Amino acid sequence: VDNKFDIQCKDKYTNNLDKCLGPSGQLAKVGIVLKKKSNNQASTGKSEKGTGAGTFSGSYSTAATGAYLLRVTLENVDVIGSSFSVTLDPGPPDPERTTAEGSAIAIRASNGETDKKCDSYLDPNNKPVGKPCKGLTTFFTRDQFGNDCAAGFTSGLSALKVSINMPSASTSFVYDKAQNTQTSKTEDTPGKHTLTYHTKTNGKYTLSATIKGKHIKGSPFNVFVDYGEQFHG
Repeated sequence: VDNKFDIQCKDKYTNNLDKCLGPSGQLAKVGIVLKKKSNNQASTGKSEKGTGAGTFSGSYSTAATGAYLLRVTLENVDVIGSSFSVTLDPGPPDPERTTAEGSAIAIRASNGETDKKCDSYLDPNNKPVGKPCKGLTTFFTRDQFGNDCAAGFTSGLSALKVSINMPSASTSFVYDKAQNTQTSKTEDTPGKHTLTYHTKTNGKYTLSATIKGKHIKGSPFNVFVDYGEQFHG
């Protein structure tokens, strides 16, 4: 998607010009360069005569998110304010780029966190020795270019629709949290959401994840709930 802007040519006294001409009498030459701050990778934008008198219409695009410098020149001279700081955010989640991990697992029927043996399936080396009592699925929402959807980007979470045909299931669906190494604050992790679930009813179920009505990669996922802890009455 092109990001567009307008350029208004003015004289030295800031009066709008009817025409924007170069030394040769032809339309002035407009230069547009977008440079990423982190690696100085640059790309060239486009310009054309605008609809208004003495104007140009400029545009630029890139597939990568991040902080950029936008340089705009007229006859190789920077316009007022150039170079401009530009931050490009990710687009909306795309079902073909969004993925999930940990879905096709087997759990056992339980009360979830109230089950005293909820974590007993791990041995001293944290290796599984049985089935956990809660299912955990992590979703990675990405835009059409593969960029992680921004943390706090509400449409990233609301656009991802998750359902599981598990009777009396208890679920929690939240942004993942991580500590920012620069600020030491706990913040949402870009594009990462975690679903946890448990049920007392054993059986075979499916977990579906869709964006705009389309399944993400691998969806629907199979989930098997085994019998819970043996009851002695």
